[in-house]
Amino acid sequence: MKHIIITLTFLFSIVQLSFSQSTKGDLVYKCDFEPNDPFWKSYNEKGFTSGTVKGKFILQHAGKEEAWNQTVNMNFDPHFDFEVEVSMCQLSGVENQGYGISYNYKDVNNSNTFCVSANGYFSIFHYSKGIYKDDVAWKESDRINKGYNKFNKLGIARKGANLHYFINGVEVASLPVPKYNAEYVGFHIGGVMKGVLEYSYMYQKKKAIHLVDNYNSFGEKIHLGPNI
Repeated sequence: MKHIIITLTFLFSIVQLSFSQSTKGDLVYKCDFEPNDPFWKSYNEKGFTSGTVKGKFILQHAGKEEAWNQTVNMNFDPHFDFEVEVSMCQLSGVENQGYGISYNYKDVNNSNTFCVSANGYFSIFHYSKGIYKDDVAWKESDRINKGYNKFNKLGIARKGANLHYFINGVEVASLPVPKYNAEYVGFHIGGVMKGVLEYSYMYQKKKAIHLVDNYNSFGEKIHLGPNI
């Protein structure tokens, strides 16, 4: 009986692993910020700097009432199921502003953001025609690694008509897919903050890939919504 139980457990683990790999899709975009990885533009502007340093992508913002989104085309089609995953942390700055994923980025007036704060909260919000709206107001979560220099793995997965949001592998929210489906995805930091990224990955079944010839990234300031 013990042998049968062990065998069944082993087979179940294999099935679980295969299922998780198959539902995640193919790796269509991979950036570990190494020399041969996709290009991310460096900025050196008043109030904001960004750039790759020793295999990490560093972003620093100085505006108290603004945020910075830096995005890129990650070689996927947002009209089909996909999953984006980043590993990011805060190095310094205010603890009650967010850092995380900017997605569905059409322009400065039309974008979505999923972010966490160093003091243990997460938020999901969007701009539509320049108007700010909370989708999930700041909410405390014990899934967040709090404090400075504590990396958090953030993920967004489209499955059918919904987007699912993950913090360190655990789903924390689910929302309908936004009406407009822009291809640009990237990073967000809010207020006075310095953040760092370890990697950025995008998964999607290959039949749904929308290929592009280059990776042109850009960034724009947006006005912050309410603080925590």
